[in-house]
Amino acid sequence: MLISIILLCMTLSYIVGTLPFGHFIASAKGIDIKTVGTGNPGATNVFKEVGPLYGVLVFIIDIGKGIIIPIVVLTLGSPIWMASLCLFSLISGHVIPSPWKTPSGTGMAAAMGASLAL
Repeated sequence: MLISIILLCMTLSYIVGTLPFGHFIASAKGIDIKTVGTGNPGATNVFKEVGPLYGVLVFIIDIGKGIIIPIVVLTLGSPIWMASLCLFSLISGHVIPSPWKTPSGTGMAAAMGASLAL
């Protein structure tokens, strides 16, 4: 039972990590972030190519991804090691090329959020 809960938590965390919010936000502004600047959908490239407001928004969302997962896991009464495994999955999903066929971020903002939460 515990293993299935851990695997579910890690899978959901990975899926949240793969969501390329920089790509979504740039696309909403009509910009294909994969083809401008560095091609990275992270906050820095969005800041430079789409605008400061949008870059800061991507940064906050990515930090939020790193904060929300451990807060939810720990609030549900799980041990800190389980939150750490979920964070590893989240950051892996953020860094490893996603199923969305978009370039991945570096994971710095998600890792910052994780550090703040823990």
